[in-house]
Amino acid sequence: MYVIPFSMGPVGSPLAKYGLELTDSPYVVASMRIMTRMGKKVLDHLMQSDDKHFIRSLHSIGRSLGMLSTWPCDPDSTLIAHFPERNEICSYGSGYGGNSLLGKKCFALRIASSLAQKEMWLAEHMLVSQCVPPICCSLHVEICLYLCLSLGVILSHGLCTDSWYH
Repeated sequence: MYVIPFSMGPVGSPLAKYGLELTDSPYVVASMRIMTRMGKKVLDHLMQSDDKHFIRSLHSIGRSLGMLSTWPCDPDSTLIAHFPERNEICSYGSGYGGNSLLGKKCFALRIASSLAQKEMWLAEHMLVSQCVPPICCSLHVEICLYLCLSLGVILSHGLCTDSWYH
């Protein structure tokens, strides 16, 4: 089993949200390392903080790695449960990233919506936008528009100009 302390945001930031994921999947460990801030710095913050609102998450692919012949999952008994009132997420039997990387979709989208309502902020997943020709044919623009939080990234990097967005 692997223990993954992670932060959604810079460690120590008043806007960062923290979690701890217990998993049996090395894929989850490697992917969470890429997609979140994780490791000793996060664990130290959790140990020193009086914040009891961090997200507790448990994941298992449902089979031992030696028994796997194809995709790592147990589709006949997959269970994904979110408990926003307790800040907990449980996932069993799924190797799909959205159901196994619990700091991402499960926390950042589903639990965050409940947390945002309690703390009076907004959790947002996608940008809805209208493109007009010939802009909508540009792959670069489409990729930028579909990234989570893309509007903030595009505006903060000065990539938006009147010539390519409407």
